[in-house]
Amino acid sequence: MPPHRYVYMNYAQQECYLCASRDVRGNFPRRTGKTHGILSPFMHRVQKSMPRGGGIFLGNNRKQVMARTMPAVTSSFNTMWGLHEGENYVFGKPPAKLNYPDPIIKPRDWSNTFSFANGFVWSLVSLAVVGSANGLTTNCIAGDEAKFWSKEKLDSEVMPTLSGIIHPYGDEAFSSHNPFYKSTCFVSDASLSSRGNWLEREREKEDIVIENGPNKGRTSKQLKEELLQYARRVIDFNEVTYRARKTGHKVLVRDPLTIARARELRELCRNRAGKFHILSNGDNSETNCKVLVKFGVLTESDAELLFNVDYMVTEEDFMYYRLVSSSPKYQDHLRQLRCDCFGYWQGSTIDNISLLTEDYIKKCKRDLPPLIFAISILGIKVKRSAEGFYFALDIEGKHGYLDEGDNGIIDNNFSVKTVSRVYNGKSYSAEVETPDFERIASISDCQMDGDLHPDDELFIAGDWNSRINWLVIGTVRRNPDTHLETLYVINSMFVKGEEKVDSLMKKFNRYYAPHRRQNRVITFFYDATAKHKGYALEGQEDFKDVVIRYLQDDHWDVRPIDMGKQMAHSAKYQDINNGLAGISYPAVRINKEKNEALIVSLENAGVKQGYNGFEKDKTGEKLPYNPDLDEGSTAGGRVSATGRPTNIREEYRTDGSDAFDSLYIGVKYFRYSSAGVFACV
Repeated sequence: MPPHRYVYMNYAQQECYLCASRDVRGNFPRRTGKTHGILSPFMHRVQKSMPRGGGIFLGNNRKQVMARTMPAVTSSFNTMWGLHEGENYVFGKPPAKLNYPDPIIKPRDWSNTFSFANGFVWSLVSLAVVGSANGLTTNCIAGDEAKFWSKEKLDSEVMPTLSGIIHPYGDEAFSSHNPFYKSTCFVSDASLSSRGNWLEREREKEDIVIENGPNKGRTSKQLKEELLQYARRVIDFNEVTYRARKTGHKVLVRDPLTIARARELRELCRNRAGKFHILSNGDNSETNCKVLVKFGVLTESDAELLFNVDYMVTEEDFMYYRLVSSSPKYQDHLRQLRCDCFGYWQGSTIDNISLLTEDYIKKCKRDLPPLIFAISILGIKVKRSAEGFYFALDIEGKHGYLDEGDNGIIDNNFSVKTVSRVYNGKSYSAEVETPDFERIASISDCQMDGDLHPDDELFIAGDWNSRINWLVIGTVRRNPDTHLETLYVINSMFVKGEEKVDSLMKKFNRYYAPHRRQNRVITFFYDATAKHKGYALEGQEDFKDVVIRYLQDDHWDVRPIDMGKQMAHSAKYQDINNGLAGISYPAVRINKEKNEALIVSLENAGVKQGYNGFEKDKTGEKLPYNPDLDEGSTAGGRVSATGRPTNIREEYRTDGSDAFDSLYIGVKYFRYSSAGVFACV
């Protein structure tokens, strides 16, 4: 029998693992271990329970799956179960020499599959590619970063594949008897869009009444609560036994009165009260317990209680655990609960604090925009302003998009490996072509940006001040679906604090260096706000001068266009919202993955009535920010008597939206300006 493998799972991950509901929806903030501790264990149990079966692994696009999710999944396979590429699974079609059994239904295209030694196959499917799930029949669907998915496409293109593979010999695992048959597991961090997303609304399904079967008349919420009671008792007992084994203690089964008496002894020991004053320090170490016995303060039985006081369980808990471990009837009851349970899980990064440390949480609070911290770290849902300056903006609908391609970078980063496997006492080896996940994940520039074409001219605009500086990057092309001229906001960047415009431009140049080698033309829109001098030590350069100088030094052909005085807010309000509504052009589409902070700024920009019409509410830009008053909410936890936030971080303010305004106005009115190109010689 192989030795036990001890792996770490935080409490929330263990709850989800032991409940094991047929359908899992996980809304977990960043660094909670949702891929490593929720999604990967689910995938492992699915493939282990149905040899020769098949599942779909769903992602936003191939880039996300290959560069971010699958490296974490395969790492988990290795650390948690000792599964190794080549021995236990391969990417693509397994070579005949490895002697893997064929799946019941073979994929028509093996190029994007993970094949396991028991014949199970995970097919990688991109939701961004129309019809990528066509023709598939599957036993399970799992996926990460679900906040970006289109619920309509999920329901119409992917969910119909969950018809279930039928085993040719009627294996019970390929039936509703198995909680993992026709199962789903979708996880994500929360949507930054204050309107929320489909995954967050899935919680409502926990309240649907079950109409037939052994759990008829109950809801998933009730089933989940019963499963949680079981899970928590198992987790607590496992924790006690593991710590006892690790520290050289014994798990003692005692009645509640004896446990209470042992705890009283511990308090006396800690306080060195009464006869315990003979101890030099008040701990219940083995040495001190022996001293207490030697001097007649405690009997040997009481010393055993004192030494093992933190590892005591009641007879009821012990019998429950032993019953659960040995009773087929109870295990079958749990199986029935799992088969009918739809489980929605919501967590916080703090659930994983034992690994991340308190310092990490503090650093996130300091460095992240408050809305991103509240949603992505604390798991707090944030409401949208009742009235917004960009009232026509619909990020979750027509204005937000996902980057579909990867410019062939993934296919160019495959490598040939020699893998081996031992089967029935024989050793098999073969060469396989597999993705270089480490290399793919390390790419930190624009090489894999599928929404940036080699012949695209870049358009940039910014917002400038002493506290934070923004740059919004776009391209203009016809939308292939609507055939309308469209401004694609492909990226945005900002720096704040000690970092100034030079840092921002270095960041831009590093990221877009691969594109510059294909197309050097860049148009820079700026207005009067970029002409403030005094940025450089000599006081001779203004903001626009610094931007142009850094672009020229990096060999861009710069076309700077002066838009003059800023457009009136009332005109912007009408112009931009008309563009968002499709009344005027260009239309607007925003890359949701690359513009999180910008989306925050746009969606939460308020509006007020001015002398000449509606104006953007920019009062937040003038307020000081005190990090000591920041409680992690989008407004730092402080509001004025009028209900307006009074302690807002720079990233949350309207500066980013102002940079977007400049880009939109520049593209709409100044793109064909006669300004000359400042080319690098």
